[in-house]
Amino acid sequence: MDTKPVVLIVAGAWHVPETYRKLTRALESAGFEVHTPLLPTMNGSRPPDGDMLSDAECVRERAEKLADHGHKIIAVMHSYGGLPGTQGLHGLGVDARAAKGLRGGVCRLVYMAAHGLSEGLSIFDKISEFGEGAAYESAYDFTEDGICSCRDWKASLLTNSEGVMEQNSATDEEVQDYMSTLVPCNSKAFWQPVTRCAWRDIPVTFIYTRKDIAPPFHFQVSNVYFMRGAGYDVETYELNSGHLPHLTHTSQVVLIINNVANQVASGIKNFGTEIKHVEV
Repeated sequence: MDTKPVVLIVAGAWHVPETYRKLTRALESAGFEVHTPLLPTMNGSRPPDGDMLSDAECVRERAEKLADHGHKIIAVMHSYGGLPGTQGLHGLGVDARAAKGLRGGVCRLVYMAAHGLSEGLSIFDKISEFGEGAAYESAYDFTEDGICSCRDWKASLLTNSEGVMEQNSATDEEVQDYMSTLVPCNSKAFWQPVTRCAWRDIPVTFIYTRKDIAPPFHFQVSNVYFMRGAGYDVETYELNSGHLPHLTHTSQVVLIINNVANQVASGIKNFGTEIKHVEV
């Protein structure tokens, strides 16, 4: 069995496994086995039949299957993926499974430009808390049956907080390939609250994306502030990126995940409050 944990990518809204092709290849080149399940909210069904809870169950099933084979798992949750990851991975930590005499389990939750919410909150609850609801809804189209798509994928996902379309290390071809994979999703998932939180029993690494607008930097900080206020240790990194660090700052993301794998191997679970920066 490989000594490195496997990586389970929990996709953001509108994203499918192929969307994370660049990150997947980079992680595989670094020696990781990578799994990215297709979430039901992005399955294309009309009327839509997937929601946040079915996404969470999908993530949980994949994680349990990997854990039952003895794998330790680093769950990398992007954007909306923070919700089904938080919901679905609860109780699947390495320690919780070991207490039941089971092998494997989730050894780290990595929130990457992600929503790490607490019980009772949905994405739109958080957006409304900061008075951003109108701005978000103006960027998307909603059908009568709840299907949501973006009016301009590239502008919405690559424009950073400085109003600049950021590609950084991503080539035009990589950006075009990325945008071509995006699909509509069921917006019902955005209004469904988390009812259980995996971050209460699994160590957390949070990757702040400083120039992000979805969620903005202060949204991200508020999530970590709540986790720490509830008594949980959170490791934090900061990337000077927008919402797609896995596309525009791929090497840095891989370095962070590799650092996490090394911490897991060394048994490190206490992180302090310092925000770490990575250079490649």
